[in-house]
Amino acid sequence: MAENLNYYDTIQIPELKQHSRCFADKESNCELYGRLYDLSVTLDYNPDEKDLFDLYYEDKSKDTSDIQGICPNGWRIPTQSEFKKLIDAFSYKQLVSKGTSGFSVIQFSGYWDSYTKKYINTESDFWTTSYSSGTNADIIHFIQGLALTNYAYYYEDAVSVRCLKKD
Repeated sequence: MAENLNYYDTIQIPELKQHSRCFADKESNCELYGRLYDLSVTLDYNPDEKDLFDLYYEDKSKDTSDIQGICPNGWRIPTQSEFKKLIDAFSYKQLVSKGTSGFSVIQFSGYWDSYTKKYINTESDFWTTSYSSGTNADIIHFIQGLALTNYAYYYEDAVSVRCLKKD
């Protein structure tokens, strides 16, 4: 997808009310930047029923490259290595503009931190299906000219989602 996901059908997925938000809690920001999702709705799991680690990552060799999660039918959440291929193929400048990459990172999207409840507006982050440790999952982190991989966020933090077309 060339834009951040902005799905909010609370009839189909009631959990979106508590597990997603708009940047700075302003509905107009969802139209501009897409919606921010925590990992439970991103990967479509209920933390009360099963721990994320047990569900997806207990066997570190498990293939997590086909998790649809919050993505529409025919789409899926990218892995960290798929994001890395995109980062390796294009410069940071190409990724943040609507130029040749077609990806167009919105540098104002930021995230909502579940601990401090502070909004950050200098970064762009995207969930992946890659696992780091504990209750953390890997994200791709864009900040001031850098695209960082091997960066983990707590599962209750809300960040952007991009979906990748299934093969």
